[in-house]
Amino acid sequence: MFRDLCAGLLTDRAALIAGDEDIELHKIAQADVPALLRALAPHHYQLAHDGFLQFALVSDHTDQIAEVLVTPTKHFKVWLNAIGRFRAIMEHHEIRERAKMEFIDEYPRVTTRLPEGNGVVADPEILWRDIADLVTGAPLMQ
Repeated sequence: MFRDLCAGLLTDRAALIAGDEDIELHKIAQADVPALLRALAPHHYQLAHDGFLQFALVSDHTDQIAEVLVTPTKHFKVWLNAIGRFRAIMEHHEIRERAKMEFIDEYPRVTTRLPEGNGVVADPEILWRDIADLVTGAPLMQ
């Protein structure tokens, strides 16, 4: 879903911004959207399941803005000017618009870090540096 939203809504170049749930997001890398998505792909398990991580791809041009953010609760927040493309992507994934929305803050929540293994990088700063290195082609941290 994240890949489809980014590919369908963002312009050719975007910035990856990311961080832990309690810190302000900061810019990790900037590149074309396919390159950013390829850099995120090896870490898809951790990005989808770690309840502390949040990240977004952002295209900001003078006449339009588009941002696809994955929150620590793994909900999407999408900002854009092209509602028609967004609705088409949601329809493709069989996600229908609802008249009444429920919000995550209405439910109790416990957050834990993922254990190391299966490609999980324990230190978020090393994770973001590894992803930035994948974007630029630099060797990964050991």
